[in-house]
Parts: sequence; C-alpha cells; structure tokens
Amino acid sequence: MEIKETRRKLIDIIADHQASQPSIKLPMGELANRAGISRQAVHRYHSDLKDYAYGVKPIGDLITDTTSIRAKELINQNQASLKELQQKMAQLGAEHERDMNKTLDSHITSLMVNDVTLHGANDVRVTLEKQTLYNLELKKQLHQVEMELARAKQPATVSLTGDSDLGIVKGEKIKVDIDLSKAYELYAPAKSVDDFEDKKELALSATLKHINKLSSDKKCHIVIFAERYLARFSVFFDNFECHNDSLHIVVRLPIFDRTELKLFLSKLPPAQFLSVYIPHSDSRSETNAQRGFYFGNTPKIELDSADNADPISMNLGFDEIIHYRIRQGE
Repeated sequence: MEIKETRRKLIDIIADHQASQPSIKLPMGELANRAGISRQAVHRYHSDLKDYAYGVKPIGDLITDTTSIRAKELINQNQASLKELQQKMAQLGAEHERDMNKTLDSHITSLMVNDVTLHGANDVRVTLEKQTLYNLELKKQLHQVEMELARAKQPATVSLTGDSDLGIVKGEKIKVDIDLSKAYELYAPAKSVDDFEDKKELALSATLKHINKLSSDKKCHIVIFAERYLARFSVFFDNFECHNDSLHIVVRLPIFDRTELKLFLSKLPPAQFLSVYIPHSDSRSETNAQRGFYFGNTPKIELDSADNADPISMNLGFDEIIHYRIRQGE
C-alpha cells in the first residue's frame, strides 16, 4: 500500500473515531491495527497524526491532507453539531442570566427592610467583583508557593568556580528525573505496548510540567541527559558542573523518536541555553554489563528503542550536543 493511500486511510479512521467518540483517545496501536499496518510504520511515517488521534488537535486541520469525501462529510457534521451546541449554550446563558437577576432581586427585596436602595445593590456587586479579584490574586500567590515548594523538594546543589576557596558561587543545579515505575509495572504482566507507552507519555507530561514550574520566574540553562540505559543519571548529575551562574535544570529524557523529541522540546520554557549529553559505549559487552548491573528491571522494548534511537542534531534547537564515552561503574 502506497504511503499516500495509507495516510488517507489513517486520516479517515481518525476522523471517523473523533466524530463518534471525540472525548476518547484513539491509541496508536489500535489505529495501526485498523489500518492494517504495523505500529512502527505509523510512528515512523505518520507520527504527526498522533495529536489528531489523541484529540489534541481538531480533525478539521486534516482536510488539507486528504480528498476523502467521508472526511469532509464528518467535518461538516461536526460543524453542524458545534453550531447546535453553541445555540444551546447561548440559550443556557440567557436562562442563567435570568436566574441570576431573579436571585439578586430576591436578595435586594429581603434587604429592603433595612432601606437598601439601588445604590446599595451596586455596592454588593462592587464587593463581589473585589472578592473575585482577590481570589485571582490568591491563586497567583498559590502558584508561586507551589513553584518554590517544587524547588525546595529538589536535591539542588551548588557548584563552585576555580576560586572555590573564595566562596564564589558559579551556579545551582536541579535534578529532574522521570518516573517510569508505573509504566514498568503495567507492562510486566501483559506486555502491552500501548499501555506501556500511555503510562510513559503521562510520565513525560508530568516531567514537562515540573520543568515549566521550576523555570517559570526566569530563563534557565536546560541540560538534557539523553537516556540510553548505558550510564546512571544520578552519577551524571553528581558529576555535572554548571556552565555559569544561572539555574541549571538537568533532565533525564528517555525519548528515542526524533519527532517525539522535537515535540517535547517545543513545549519547554524559553531557556538561555539548551544542551544535550548523549552517553556512548565502545562495545556490546560493556553495554550488557552496565545494563545487567543498573538497568535490570527495564523492559526489553525500552532497551531496544534506546539501541535504535534516532540521531540527535542541532536543527532540533540545541545550543550544544555532547557525546561522551561512559566508564564502567558510572
């Protein structure tokens, strides 16, 4: 089946699913099964359709990618449904406004015993508006506190310059390690690739959210440790020396597909500098030894993906790419 024909079929399947079940994500494995192709083929040649299958992007955007009459019909149906929903929303909004006015009139009437005038009613509205603004300010302060708490929980360290005897601080580093334990536990009994990747995706989203919280008040130096299951991230973090006096956020990132890596990087906060460190092993025996000692609970599917990882290039937005040779015991 030619790529164009396969893509058209995939788009039709996604459009049909999102039209009938817009709130339910279509797993990539199920999409591949319906199209009669392998999951690897979907990821390699059609990975840009993932957001549409998951309902992140509207299916109307796909109309430029297909001439399918069925897809156009579905989009038109969705537009009609949207119009109907908007009309219902407007109707509900009008009813809500009437109920609010009725309730306000009732309160004003009950306060007439104290000779409350229209001016008094306006005072009530002003008070409510002030309370609303106050609540928004409290939420802003709460977000700031959460950010500071997240930083406080990190095992932050301080590196010193060559003048360490003078106490000159060079930079602070914070470790951000992704938690894949739930993905490993879910994969172990059933060996379900879809379940594993779903849990891994949730862990990556949580990691991304954490990074954005840590750097929300200023630009940082973001350091990516490209996980290849050759060296321990904890050892890399302990040995890492900050480049300058800015905050360095050091992140373990087990992403092996170029498209998925590009999508992750696009969601990172603005950074002063973006680095990636890629560990390298000289021999297969050394790789097996490291994995046997330190990565024994890592599923084979994850190790195979790491071995076949796409090359990382500067055009992904990195300021520097560093390949380094691992040493036994790292």
